[in-house]
Amino acid sequence: MPVNAGLPSTPCLDRPSSSRGGTLIAAEIEDLLAQQQALAQPDRVRPRGGCPTCGTGGLHVHSRRERKLYGHVGVPSISILVFRCARRPCRALWRVLPKFLARHLWRAWSTVAEALEPEPSPSCTVPPQTRRRWRARLRERAAVLVAVLATRGDDTLARRAAVLGSGALRREVLAAFGGPHQLPMLAALVHRLVRGVRVM
Repeated sequence: MPVNAGLPSTPCLDRPSSSRGGTLIAAEIEDLLAQQQALAQPDRVRPRGGCPTCGTGGLHVHSRRERKLYGHVGVPSISILVFRCARRPCRALWRVLPKFLARHLWRAWSTVAEALEPEPSPSCTVPPQTRRRWRARLRERAAVLVAVLATRGDDTLARRAAVLGSGALRREVLAAFGGPHQLPMLAALVHRLVRGVRVM
């Protein structure tokens, strides 16, 4: 078997969003302090250009929701803003997550990056079975992820995707962008290009 044959990709990682609303990532919100400031000043994270679904409706703060944040001592959850399109019949709901929060993984990307280290520190709170699952995902083929970078990004991303090739593994894509500590940037980039497609 070729070195980069990889495991089949987990379907949930490659499924673009087809919902009316959904999740957006605020790439400028990089830490808890910035998120707290955004909660006090929603315009900091309000999607620009109107509703991403209909393109015309204004977005109003609809609610605040709590998201669990495992692994942060003393911070069991964080509040996130939910916006609603004012235009009928659209009325789409948009959750806005900070860049540092790993969508679907219920942890900060810094916690995920630490768990992916060959020898996580003794203070790592991620269970061994979860670490094994995440590492297995990085051994999966990344054909959809590479295609997104090649066709939805700019020329620089297209060149990087061409070097990686359609047979690249997720860990190779991650390495091409600088390794696990670059997960927040890469996840936000991919989600901006095609909502729903995940790095891991």
